[in-house]
Amino acid sequence: MKRVQITIKTNTKGPARKKKGFYQYVLECEIGGKVHRKEGTGNREDTCENELSLMAFSEALERFREPCLITVNTTCGTILNACRNGWVKKWKEQGWKNAKGKKVRYPELWEKVAKGMELHNMTFREPEEREEKME
Repeated sequence: MKRVQITIKTNTKGPARKKKGFYQYVLECEIGGKVHRKEGTGNREDTCENELSLMAFSEALERFREPCLITVNTTCGTILNACRNGWVKKWKEQGWKNAKGKKVRYPELWEKVAKGMELHNMTFREPEEREEKME
């Protein structure tokens, strides 16, 4: 099984909405001693870190055609907590509602992420070094 790193970056942090937000994901995989790298970017009006990070994550997962060992590097606490603690699976089983019965934000993005995660063995971590924000 291939080992892949997904790194997710946004130009905004926290729940505060920005007029325009940007995201980037980077996929890195070593094959035959050579590191292969693919990137994707996007933007959205009136958005926040969670939405941008989920957009980047779902798009990154769409690029895979076979099961992989994936490490996701992100500073987005919502993705880290939801994926590490098994909340995504529970939300899906409960019709995209949280433990209190309230609808989760961005259910369509979470559904894409959940579907993309099914094939893979995944771990989630916050990058060791905080990188500068995207401009």
